[in-house]
Amino acid sequence: MDAGDEIRFPRKAEQLPGQIPGDVIVTLRQKPHPRFTRKGNDLHMDLVITLKEALLGFSKSFDHFDGHKVVVANPKISKPGEVKRIAGEGMPVKDVPSERGDLYVKLQFKMPADLTADQKALVEQLFVACFLRVAARPSPREDQPSPSIIGTRRGAPPRLPLFLLAPRRRRRRRDLGHGIPALGARVLRELARDHEADGGLDLSRRQ
Repeated sequence: MDAGDEIRFPRKAEQLPGQIPGDVIVTLRQKPHPRFTRKGNDLHMDLVITLKEALLGFSKSFDHFDGHKVVVANPKISKPGEVKRIAGEGMPVKDVPSERGDLYVKLQFKMPADLTADQKALVEQLFVACFLRVAARPSPREDQPSPSIIGTRRGAPPRLPLFLLAPRRRRRRRDLGHGIPALGARVLRELARDHEADGGLDLSRRQ
C-alpha cells in the first residue's frame, strides 16, 4: 500500500441507539526511510562509489527491507549520476502481491579531497597515455563517399548512388540495394529522370 491509502473497518465506529455504526477509516502516512525513497511501486536510492570503482568497475551489496541481499555491479566505467535499474526489487503491487516494482540505484561519486604532487603527476601521465592511445586509432577516410545520397556541386540536386539507378533484374526478386524496397527504388529512378532534364544528376556512369 502507498501513502494516502485508506484501510476501512466497517461498522466499528461509535454506536448509538437506533443507528447503524459507522466505519473506522485509517489513512496511511509514509515514514521516511534512511536509504529508500518510494515513488509508486518503485524504490529509489543513492549508492556512493569511489573514483577507483567508477573507473575500474565495482560490485556492492546491501540489505533490503526483508533482510535479503541486493547486489549492484558494473564491470565497466560508470558515469556521474548514472542510474541502474534492478527489476523486481521494488514494493509489492497492491492486490497483486506476486508482482513488485523496480529499484533504481543512482550512482554518486566520492572524489578525493586532495592529491599530492606525486599523485597529480601520476594522474597526468595516465591521461596523456590514454590520449595517445585514442589518437593512434585510424580514423575513417574523409574522401571516401558515403553509401547514402552523394552531394554534387554547390546548389545542384544530390546525386543518387548508382545501385539505386540500376534496372531490376528478373533473377533477383529480393529488395534492391541495402534493403531498399523495389517500390522505393522505382520512385527514386523517376525522381532521377526528372532531375536529369535539369542537368542536376550525372547519369553518364549509369550501369
